Amino acid sequence: MKLRSLIAILLIFFAAGSKAQITVDLFINGIKGGQYIVKDGDAEAGIWYKKAVYKSMNKLSIRVTGKALKSDAYKRSVEAVDDASNSLMIAQETGGTLGLFDLSEKAVMKRLGKGKIVKLYLQMDPANPSSKAPSKRIFIGNLTAK
Repeated sequence: MKLRSLIAILLIFFAAGSKAQITVDLFINGIKGGQYIVKDGDAEAGIWYKKAVYKSMNKLSIRVTGKALKSDAYKRSVEAVDDASNSLMIAQETGGTLGLFDLSEKAVMKRLGKGKIVKLYLQMDPANPSSKAPSKRIFIGNLTAK
């Protein structure tokens, strides 16, 4: 009986720990400025800075890592949207580093400088057009100022 209880507890522990999670590293002017984790199903993950930080920023980039990104079966891009889900920009993955995206678009920088929210989504489309793998759109956090 004790063995069954122990096995049940271990299964629950492993099931809870195996939820998908994505880690997002934020780079401001080429220097790591923060990190946050988005768990599967989160709708409020993200990071905030003071408006002055965003106003003095010249370059903004993120590095996205996680189990979902290790597959070469998908092409990845990040879409930045505003409150009303209007697209501000779509950033393609930079050539040299897996999961690195440059978000230095004028529309994004201007919006962050005003203290408004920018929502980020990871779009994963099949690398092979004839593949029957489904496209995926994953929420990867909010950037905002307070």
